[in-house]
Amino acid sequence: MPKVEIGSITMQLNRKAIKNLHISVLPPDGRVRVSAPESMTETAIRMAVISRIPWIKKQQSDFAKQPRQSDREMVSGECHYLWGRRYRLNLIERSGKHEIKLGRGRLHLYANTATTLE
Repeated sequence: MPKVEIGSITMQLNRKAIKNLHISVLPPDGRVRVSAPESMTETAIRMAVISRIPWIKKQQSDFAKQPRQSDREMVSGECHYLWGRRYRLNLIERSGKHEIKLGRGRLHLYANTATTLE
């Protein structure tokens, strides 16, 4: 995908068989993606993006303010999200194969005692 720069904003330009221009600011880092009709000139695309720069900057600022998920230590009691639901981790060390089971709001992780986070 070609990249276009306007001021301090770098955006990915994707030309498609669509009728209207679409500007997206993507989480978590605020990358900008522009989907434009194949028939639209680059000048027209630039003018449309320039008119939306305040909105783009606001969206990027909002993403920058959002807290990010902390690093996981993989210890019992830690919360993990799976399919949009929160589960508490129950780490069970044992010999043999690794295994994960879900049950009653818990994520049971059976891991070999020699296992590391890497």
